[in-house]
Amino acid sequence: MHNFFQYFYQDLGRVFRAFLEIFISFFEFLVYLFNFKQRFEIIDAYADSFSVMEWVMVVITEVVVFALALFIVIFVVRFLVKRVR
Repeated sequence: MHNFFQYFYQDLGRVFRAFLEIFISFFEFLVYLFNFKQRFEIIDAYADSFSVMEWVMVVITEVVVFALALFIVIFVVRFLVKRVR
């Protein structure tokens, strides 16, 4: 019986750790997505060589990425609110 409980504890621990890693990965994704300091550093590294058209494309890209991130956050919040009720 002792061996079974060791197995069960280890197996169940791995399952819960996998669920925890899902949430950790999601929040790491959000931190990366909303890390505006890093985004501005990357843009600043290329800023001197951008043409006007490339600046327009950078702005469009940043707006689309921000809108996508906002959509994901709103979707997750609505999903969680719906499930909690």
